[in-house]
Amino acid sequence: MSYRQIQASWCPFPPDARATTRKEDDVMVRAVANHIRQTTALGNQMYEEKWGDADRRVSELEASEAVRRESAQIIADMRRERESFMSGELLELIATSPDEEIRQGYLKLLDSYRRRKRDDERRDELRHAA
Repeated sequence: MSYRQIQASWCPFPPDARATTRKEDDVMVRAVANHIRQTTALGNQMYEEKWGDADRRVSELEASEAVRRESAQIIADMRRERESFMSGELLELIATSPDEEIRQGYLKLLDSYRRRKRDDERRDELRHAA
């Protein structure tokens, strides 16, 4: 039985009862292989167009989320350090400063800090409320 007699019905070559030559069989096999390659390439292209970018976008989103978390941690650490300084070391400097002008400068710094802290807290409340 020849290839032409057993080929699938979807093949571009219609089946008939006559025997085929080896050359005709090779041509048909190459045509089917090319069709499969083209179909596979088209399927891969369609997949890449729809989903191929998704992996890159997910990794970029994960990286930006990691940067956001790291930034939030750095800001929290800085606030903690600032709070520690303002509530401990600065108060000690104000209390022990021999010069009234330096003491007034430290008090202005402390007032400015408290004002910014209230603004930060309000901003955080608004951010969490939204």
